[in-house]
Amino acid sequence: MDLVMVYLYLLGYIYIYIYIYIYIYIYISHV
Repeated sequence: MDLVMVYLYLLGYIYIYIYIYIYIYIYISHV
């Protein structure tokens, strides 16, 4: 198991969640 791939996978998941939270925050702010 490559630790680099696992690190990039988790980092990608974190970025996706951050992007979703920002999108929801902007959506709520405009409404």
